[in-house]
Amino acid sequence: MRKEIKSLSFENLSIGSGESMILKECSFDFPLHSKTRIVFHSDKEKFMFFQALTQVEGIEEGKYLINGEDVSQFSFEEFLPYRLNIGFGFAAKGLIHNRTLRQNLELPLGFHKVMGPGQAREWVNYLCEYFGIQDEIENRPADAPLGVQKVTLILRAFVSKPELIILDSPGVLLSKKLHANLLQLIEDQMKNHGLKHLLFSTNDEGLSDCIADKNIILNKQKLKLVTPFSDQKVAS
Repeated sequence: MRKEIKSLSFENLSIGSGESMILKECSFDFPLHSKTRIVFHSDKEKFMFFQALTQVEGIEEGKYLINGEDVSQFSFEEFLPYRLNIGFGFAAKGLIHNRTLRQNLELPLGFHKVMGPGQAREWVNYLCEYFGIQDEIENRPADAPLGVQKVTLILRAFVSKPELIILDSPGVLLSKKLHANLLQLIEDQMKNHGLKHLLFSTNDEGLSDCIADKNIILNKQKLKLVTPFSDQKVAS
């Protein structure tokens, strides 16, 4: 059973250790019901931050609160009802290589009993239509173009109809002409399929300007919320 995500915040949270500390005693309330870009200094910061947010890993001290519950103290089983309502799209990896692209997309639907086989197949077909990859999804990742693999990674985040989606570099390996398709997918999922909150990271300023209505900057081991189109958009 999934748990609704009504609030998401850090309370005196530290992520990492020693010289690898990326957050230190940071308190922050994440904006929800929005499309928010997170700006990092490095891929290392981004990796550690997303690991903490999606897997509750690397938290040194403090509280990671969802609906006021400190999930940093949860077991895997206790965190699962929230995790099932969080979709994560990897930058360039995360597919199971001995499964077809279709199987990669349908696997979580069956494993977590989100949908039956017939409904899952129809839903995956629907999602694939956004990017026109219907002719590729019976292939394994190694037999598909890199752009199709990337689209599959993006769709993996959406496939379970989560409330919160986190996308890591959605523009990487995605052709510019497909950016509009991504925007349509996000808007449709928010309007019709239960998506409420989007967090994403990208170095593509044009794509960010099209998506984001808010920005978060990770700078000097703290998080700061800034408005889009600000001179503070890229951390100094």
